[in-house]
Order: sequence, then structure tokens, then C-alpha cells
Amino acid sequence: NNWHICTGGEYPAASASSSEAANEHTPKHRGPVFILVTNLPLSFGGPLAVIVFLIVLSAAGGATANLSTVWRVCMGIGVVLPLTVFYFRLRMLNSKLYRRGAIKKQVPYKLVLRYYWRTLIGTCGAWFLYDFVTFPNGVFSGTIISSVVPSAGDDVLRSTAEWQLLLGSIALPGVFLGAYLCDRV
Repeated sequence: NNWHICTGGEYPAASASSSEAANEHTPKHRGPVFILVTNLPLSFGGPLAVIVFLIVLSAAGGATANLSTVWRVCMGIGVVLPLTVFYFRLRMLNSKLYRRGAIKKQVPYKLVLRYYWRTLIGTCGAWFLYDFVTFPNGVFSGTIISSVVPSAGDDVLRSTAEWQLLLGSIALPGVFLGAYLCDRV
């Protein structure tokens, strides 16, 4: 059994596990299921965090005087999802495909590279392009938003969060479109 610490260590393993499980449960629609199980949570996490923040900010009266309470409540809510992932991962078995095909000792890495180098380059290239498009959206969101939101006023924080929600939501249609087109293309 593979043990990972926290959700950050779970994500790469969950992608491989989802791929294997998609073969077991939906072999004819494997691609869309895989995309929705892996990329949808990744792309939906940012907007969900902003939605939680906006709800908590509104519940706290929207005043900047209550920001200490707002971040503590958001942090508490943010802990729940990783703990549920951790709980279910501890109870989950590895897929049949993994258990049947896992190499127990001395993985022949040279043999793997010789036979799968094209697939590895293609997969790494696709993930590179995905990351190249997705992550700058978060990294440069401050620069983008600062050019739109005025730097003065009482509602700067809420306005910034709303623009962040818009920027984060831009990726969601692409996930659904990719899931729809995956097996067709």
C-alpha cells in the first residue's frame, strides 16, 4: 500500500489511481471520467476557495475590521476537505489493475524508457502545456486584478475577490469541453 502525507502527496498518486480505476468502471468512457475526477477538482478548488471567502466575509459584515475572524473561519473550513480526502484514502484499496501489474522489486527503468519514451514525452508535454496555461492564471492574477480594481475605497477586498473568482472560473468550461471531446478527438 502506498502511503502519502497530506493531500499534496496524494494528488499525483490519485491521478494514476483514477486512470486505473476508470479502466475498471467505465472502459468505454475512460477519458472523460479521468478528466472529471482529476482536473475538475483542481480547476474548481480556486473558485471554491474564493466563494467560501466571499460568504465568510459577508457573514462577518464585510468590514475589514473583522479580517482576523474571516481568515480563521476560512482556514477552519479549508481544513475539512483535505481531512476527508485523507480519511477516504486510508480506507481505499489499490485498483485491480495496479495490484495485478505492480512490479514488487527492482523496477526495470531502462526497459520502461526504451519502450515508452514517446508516450512519456507526449504525456509530459501535454501536462507542461496544461500547467503553462493554468498556473500563470493564478500567479499573475494579482497583476491582472490590480489593473482593474481601484487601489482606494472600502470595497477593494470584496472587488478583488470577485475578480479573482472570475479569473479562476475561466478554466472550468475548458475542463468540461476537454472531458466531452477527449474520447472523440
